[in-house]
Amino acid sequence: MSFEQFQKQFEDLGPLVSEFTNLHEYVEQLIIDSSGKKIPTSLFHYTSAQGLDGIVQSQSLWAIDCRFLNDSQEMKDGLERVIKRLSETNKPVFSTLGALLSDFDEVFHDVMSPHLVSFCDTDDLLSQWRAYGSEACGYCLEFDVSDSSLAACKGNIVVYANLLPVIYDNDVKERIIEEIINKVSSLIEKSGLTGQLEDLPETTTGIIKGLIHNLFTLPMLAFKNSGFSEEREWRAVFYPNLVQTRELRKFRSNSGIFIPYLDSIFLQSDHERLFQRARLPISSVRLPPSAGNTALKGLEMYLNSQGFATGPGMLEIKKSAIPLRNQGTINW
Repeated sequence: MSFEQFQKQFEDLGPLVSEFTNLHEYVEQLIIDSSGKKIPTSLFHYTSAQGLDGIVQSQSLWAIDCRFLNDSQEMKDGLERVIKRLSETNKPVFSTLGALLSDFDEVFHDVMSPHLVSFCDTDDLLSQWRAYGSEACGYCLEFDVSDSSLAACKGNIVVYANLLPVIYDNDVKERIIEEIINKVSSLIEKSGLTGQLEDLPETTTGIIKGLIHNLFTLPMLAFKNSGFSEEREWRAVFYPNLVQTRELRKFRSNSGIFIPYLDSIFLQSDHERLFQRARLPISSVRLPPSAGNTALKGLEMYLNSQGFATGPGMLEIKKSAIPLRNQGTINW
């Protein structure tokens, strides 16, 4: 099939594609509403001293390819839960498009290529200190996300992140999946395609499958095993298409492994143009529980050297309120 023929089939599905786009926005809001949370004005990012320096020097955050996250099982909860529920449903659209299940894993990892930046909704959480910097090292950066959006950009390519709360409650996960299944089924029935799916050209059914795959990507990226609930995580989720991924992808090395990532920057709009913020929207930096005055002074000097004014009404440096002492680093 020529590109012109593919384009014609895609255009013929235009109204359905538009409906799926609207449904994608609905699913995003469904995840947020189901979490019982609201989009925050500030989010927190725990990192090491090297990580803080890298963020400040590059004026960006690394969105890591989800296949290369520290926890190799990170995405497994959402993927397996979605596939299991789809295999159980008796909705005609899902039984007709049987291959929708067989290649979900491959499509999720190799075609959609999701990338993530992890945040927390609180800035003094002991489990996060221990996970990302230890109780004696590391920093917690507060980002003001009230007036800008995270995006990966190059030339005229701009991929915005969806900001999602992580869902840990298994009952909530099941309700979200069921709601999406019902919405997709109703949408296909409304389009009049339910009884025609088996007779449609392969390219057309491929487009429909792609739209459904895409719709389930957000919950798969937002779900995490309930054992991690104390992390109180939010995620900036990017899922560029293959062309965008090729243009935007960069690599860093860690322990002999090349790790793909996207540079994500904070964009603002003045209603006429998009532009990168002149400076990272860092509102505060918190020191870990066992940090002492030497660490505080060094951090203050570093931030000042990078053009960040510190003090009341400016970037605030905070000490942890957790009463934990580490004898080996008590003066750090």
